[in-house]
Amino acid sequence: MATNFAAHSRLMNDYRNLKRDPIPYVVAEPLCGNILEWHYVLQGPEDSPYQGGFYHGRLLFPDNFPFAPPKIEMITPSGRFQTNEFICLSISNMHPESWNPCWTVGTLLCGLLSFMIGNAKTNGTLESTEEEKKKLARESLNFNLSNSQFVELFPDTVNKIRLPPSNYECIDMTFESVHKTVNDFDFDRDLSNDPFIFDDWDSDSDFSM
Repeated sequence: MATNFAAHSRLMNDYRNLKRDPIPYVVAEPLCGNILEWHYVLQGPEDSPYQGGFYHGRLLFPDNFPFAPPKIEMITPSGRFQTNEFICLSISNMHPESWNPCWTVGTLLCGLLSFMIGNAKTNGTLESTEEEKKKLARESLNFNLSNSQFVELFPDTVNKIRLPPSNYECIDMTFESVHKTVNDFDFDRDLSNDPFIFDDWDSDSDFSM
């Protein structure tokens, strides 16, 4: 099925921006041959129950993106989200009324990570103890390595997982500073080369519902 030109153009632009200016704790790749299906990996921030974990999920974009939001799901068990179930967020397809066409793939994943390390509840979340989350963070490594699609899409992350934790590339950020990363995210940078610019948006929008 041919992809809408606007969706293809916008998503390719988002991809170039993510490659040019990577976001801490976030990587994402579209499927070869289907720009509307993206896979992402969130790395658990330091000083959080998710530290050391790698969380694989999917973004399913509609053909009329960026004028409608994507479906968001997580594949790796985290103790925070139900697996293979769509998550109800203001940046997801479950709340099209709150969607802003200026939000990019980077915006979506920053918002998802911020929501993940918080405690707010919504459809698609789970309740678990901190110890359960830490256990799942450790188990996430082998879980992801058993997924052939993960291994194919994220070879650099696979190499990182296979290293002892003490040898992970150090990112000097803490649990609290992830929220600052979201708040300080340069939305204008992400959209500087995008043909679909809208003026009536709020970069301080709350992603949770």
